[in-house]
Order: sequence, then C-alpha cells, then structure tokens
Amino acid sequence: MSEPKYSEYSLPRSHAISFLRSKLGIINAEELFHHDKKTLLSQIIYSWHQVIPFQNLSQIANSQGGLKEAPTAEEAVRDILGNQGTGGLCGSHAVGAYHILKSIGYDCYPIVGDVPSMGMCHGIIIVKDLEHSGDLHLVDVGASHPTLGSIPLQLSGKLVDRSDIKTHSFLTYKFVRDGRIFRRLHLKSRIEPRTGSNVIENHQDRDQVWVEFYSFKLDPVSVEELRGCLNRNSYLCPKSKFNRLLLLCKYPSGKYVGVKGFKEGRECEDDNCLKFTQFEDNESFKHFCKENYPEIPENVATRALNCWRNLPESLRM
Repeated sequence: MSEPKYSEYSLPRSHAISFLRSKLGIINAEELFHHDKKTLLSQIIYSWHQVIPFQNLSQIANSQGGLKEAPTAEEAVRDILGNQGTGGLCGSHAVGAYHILKSIGYDCYPIVGDVPSMGMCHGIIIVKDLEHSGDLHLVDVGASHPTLGSIPLQLSGKLVDRSDIKTHSFLTYKFVRDGRIFRRLHLKSRIEPRTGSNVIENHQDRDQVWVEFYSFKLDPVSVEELRGCLNRNSYLCPKSKFNRLLLLCKYPSGKYVGVKGFKEGRECEDDNCLKFTQFEDNESFKHFCKENYPEIPENVATRALNCWRNLPESLRM
C-alpha cells in the first residue's frame, strides 16, 4: 500500500537540514536522526520556540485593508525557512513544520484542532513511530502558548489516557483523553490572560481548575484541508482575534517575550507569571519589535500597526 500523501509540495531534504543547522543551531541533525530521533525532535521543538516568531503582523500588514488567506504550503515553508524566518500564525508554523519534519525523514501528518468559540482552526502535527512501532507524538510549534517538547498520545499502539502535567514558561498544562477526543487543558491559576472558554472544574485534580485550550482527534487531514479550516474559522473571519489584535511571541531560553494588543509582555523572573506593560507610543512599539524581533522588517511592523489602528473601534482588540 502506498503512503498517504498529505501535500503536493515537496521540500528538499538538504533545505531542511540547512535550516536546522543555520537557523535552529542543530549542527548534527543527520547523525541524531539516525541514532536518536526523539532527542532530535525535542531539540527542533525547543529551538523553534526560541527563534521562530508566532506573529500576525505579517498577516495584518499584507491584508491590504481586507483579509488575507492562510498560506499555501510553499508560502508557509518560506515563512519559516526564508532568509529572515519571519514565522506567522499556526498555518505557517504547522505546515512548515510538517514539511520540514517529513523531508528530514519523520513519519508524520497534520491534524486540525477545535478551539473553543473559534472552531476547527488550529494546525498540529502528529509524529508516528518515534521510538517504537505504534507510537504517536504531538508536535505543536504554533500555538503562541508553549509546548516545548513532543507529547506522547499513543505508546506502542496503546492510547494514553492523560499526559504528564507540564510547566513551560508561564504555563502549566496537560492533555487528557475523552474517548477518541484529546483535550489540551491549561491550569487556570497560571494563565495570564485567560486562554480558553471551557472551564473544567476539578478535572480529576482536586482543588484545581483547568481550562480547555483546544481539542482534537487523531484523524489526518491534508495540508489543503487544514488550510480550508483555517480560512473559514480564522484567517478569513473578520471577528477572529488574529485579525483584530497585534500578536508577537517567542520563547528565548524558554521564557516568553511578546506583544498582545498594544502591550509588551515579559515573564517575571520570580514566579513565571506574565507582566504586560502598555507601550508609550508608536515609536516604543517599533523599537521593541526591532530589538526583540529583528526577523520582522521594520516596514512590516509599521504597516501592521497602522492597519490595526485603522480598524473600527468595535473590532480592534
């Protein structure tokens, strides 16, 4: 039986290896892949969060007063592997990651996540047989919230009922299984600001409240099917927060540095919570972008800011 084909686009392996070496700083990727695929995957995920921005400035700046479609496979790969590696929303990250991992040699496929109040609009990658036949691991490099390692969902053919509880940067989270559905839950007390709308009280953890961030099934989708979901429920949806709110996010050394709205966000050293501070003016916003996000051209940051300010008051977040 031939292998399922999830994308018509094919990325040369040499381009993926060069990206790992020059952008992510992984110089022994080929050797690691043959001897320890799990360690290599962990390094890719962690380094990706450090250096590839999750951001919608390119989306807003290039919308030309309207709405811009989710990137094609070729565009998504360019967003990640391009000279500047500007990143983007999950459409760029998930599709780019799929083609990079696939070209390196990982057996993987895309799936789509269901986000409360938004619908099927989040791209995720599943890696098969990472250590043993029948393994399934989740890779999520484009959620703005950190997932700094792969998450086992099935080991040697047996579905996992719940993941270990993880704390990455400001966020404590876990995955739980409900039949065929997996749910990603965030610990409410460590979320700033609130990141979901489905509150699950005492979800088998006494005295703790968890919030559902997204849910998903393990059913594969093609890159074009994923793109269609993203367009319907996110990219081409005027009320989507990604068209109404300035967003920038990276995790240098595993710590959040970003923008939400017209506020600079950083992780507090003492308790890992996020602290947001209003920018004084347009110049302070552009200076922050230049200092912390040199991958994003200054004219893109300026154009995005102007487009955001020109949104109707009822839409702007």
